[in-house]
Amino acid sequence: MSETTAIFAPLNNVNDESILVVEIRHKDGDFVSKDAVLLVAETSKATFEIPAPRDGYVRYLAKVQQDVPIGEPLCLLAESAEQVLQAALPATKDAGQAGADFPPTAVPQPVPARQEMAAEATVKTAGASAGRRLSKRAWELLKQHGVDAAAIAGTGLIRGDEVRRRLGMAATDQPEGKSSTSAAPAVDSPVAANVVEGVARHEQKLPHSKRTEISILATARTSAITSQVSTLVPCQRIFELCSRETEFSGEMSSRIIFEISRLLRRFPMLNAGYRAGHIVYYDEINIGYAIDVDHGLKVPVFPHADEMTLEKIHEYKRDLLEKYLRNTLSLDHLARGTFTMTDLSAQDGWIFNPIINKGQAAILGVTGEQQLAAGQFAFGLVLAFDHRLTDGLAASRFLAELKRRLIAHEALLLRRMGVADDGTREPYCEECLQPVSEIKRRRNHLFKTVTADGRERLVCSVCAGGY
Repeated sequence: MSETTAIFAPLNNVNDESILVVEIRHKDGDFVSKDAVLLVAETSKATFEIPAPRDGYVRYLAKVQQDVPIGEPLCLLAESAEQVLQAALPATKDAGQAGADFPPTAVPQPVPARQEMAAEATVKTAGASAGRRLSKRAWELLKQHGVDAAAIAGTGLIRGDEVRRRLGMAATDQPEGKSSTSAAPAVDSPVAANVVEGVARHEQKLPHSKRTEISILATARTSAITSQVSTLVPCQRIFELCSRETEFSGEMSSRIIFEISRLLRRFPMLNAGYRAGHIVYYDEINIGYAIDVDHGLKVPVFPHADEMTLEKIHEYKRDLLEKYLRNTLSLDHLARGTFTMTDLSAQDGWIFNPIINKGQAAILGVTGEQQLAAGQFAFGLVLAFDHRLTDGLAASRFLAELKRRLIAHEALLLRRMGVADDGTREPYCEECLQPVSEIKRRRNHLFKTVTADGRERLVCSVCAGGY
C-alpha cells in the first residue's frame, strides 16, 4: 500500500444527511487487517459495521456520538503508523461517491435527488493538513476577495456563510447550493423549540433516527406537499384468521404487496419522485415493507416486486423477517425503495398518518381490523401521497382498485382455509390445506391417519397416495 486510503461516511438510506458514530473499535496508530471492523455507525433505519477495505494502520477523524455528514471522511488507513498520523485530511466526497472504498454490495446507488449534492462537494486547500476544508462557495469567496485560505481559522468543513461572516459581510439567507424556497429553520433553533420555561428539567439527546425524522418533518413543505385518502375494506377478520393458522401466517400482507406492485404499473405517478418542477418516474418497482418489532423500525425492500410471483414475495418476506429478528439485515436489503407499505394490521390502530419516505411519492398504510356492526368487520387502507405529483382522484382510484382485488384475495384465502360463509371452519387436509368441500367436489375423500408420534392427522386421499 503506497498511499493513504480514506473511508467516507456512506449513503445507506435516502432519508439521511449524516450517520452517527456509535462505537470505535481501535486506537489511532493501531494495525488493522482487511475486513476488520473499524467502527459501528447508525443511520435513521439501521446500525451497521464499517470494515477496513485493506490492511493498514488506522487514524480516526470522527469521534463516538459524532454526527458525520454523508461524504465526510471517517478515518484513514496507511502502510505505517507514522504515515497515517501525519497524513493530510482528504476532501469530502459528493453523495454519489461516498463510501466508494467499500464493497459495491455494501453501498446502494444514490437516487437522482441526492446527486444535487455534487455541487456542494468540498475541495482540498493549502490548510488541509491542519484539518481545514472549504466548501465550493467558501473557496470562491476567498478567491474573489483575494484572501488566503490560511487566514480562516478553524478545522473541519468551512462553508460560505462562515467566510462571509469572518470577512464582515452579511450572511446569505439560505444554505449553499439551494434556493431560498428550500430554506427551513434548524430543528434546534428558537423557532422550533417547544419547552416550558421556568420548570426544572434535564435534557438528553434524541436518537439519530428521531433527529433525522425531525429534520425531514421540519422541511416537509419543500420535500413534499402531503395529502391522503383512505377507504375501508370489508372482511371476515382475515388478518386474525391468518395469524391463528401458521400455514397462512402473513399471507394477506404478502398479497397486498403483490397487488401494490402490479397496480403501480397503472399508476406510475405513485412510483416516482419530485425534482425542480419535474416528476421523476422510477423504472423499477421496489416496495419497502416497514417492520418494527424488537430491533426498531426498519424498511427492507422487495426489489422488482412487480416481477415476483406471490409465492416468491411470501418466501422473500419470511426471509426478511428472519433476518430482522436475527438483526442481520444488510444495507442492500434497505436500499432503493420506490414505494413503501406500513402494516399495522396486527395492532388495534384504526387511523394513522403514514409519513412519505424521502425520494418517494406515496406510502400505503394498512390498519387493524375493527368491528363495525354485529358480524361486520373491516380494515383500513390509507394512502399518503405527494400532491405535487398526483391528486386525490387518482389516489382514490388506486385505492378502489386495490380494495376490489383484496376482497377477491380474502375470498380465495377463506376457501383455502375452509372457512364457511358463517365464519365456521371446515375440516381440511393438513397436507394440501384444501377444505373438505373442495376435496369432495373433486370426488376425493378426507380421512384420519396416525403419525409416527401417535398424533391424529386429517389427510385427503390424493395426498395419502403420494401425489
